[in-house]
Amino acid sequence: MNKNKITSYFVFVSFLTFVAIFFSIVEKSYFNLKKPQKLVENNALLKEFNPNLDLSVISTIESKNKNTEESFDFSIIKSADTENSIRPTVEPTIEPATEPTIEPTIETSITPNLESTNSSSSEVPTL
Repeated sequence: MNKNKITSYFVFVSFLTFVAIFFSIVEKSYFNLKKPQKLVENNALLKEFNPNLDLSVISTIESKNKNTEESFDFSIIKSADTENSIRPTVEPTIEPATEPTIEPTIETSITPNLESTNSSSSEVPTL
């Protein structure tokens, strides 16, 4: 009974896996088929164009007024010479560098007093 239950579970999982793989392959194939068509629809350079020349555009361009007689105001252009003369010149001042002062530090070290450790308790200090 237990073996039959495992076999039916295995067949069910295998069938679902097969169906999922089949649909993923079909979907990928469909999108690979439709992708070039979408590129043509979205790209304006790949679309068909009308070979007939539209003469209304040419007449519009010709009807525009050309303003070649207007004079240009050259006073707004600054040359490199005038920019340098307007700017004030600033000369850097060089000051000698001061050396840092080193303050002496007091180093304390703790060393054991060997004389007091070697002395015995029987000795009496002398005055």
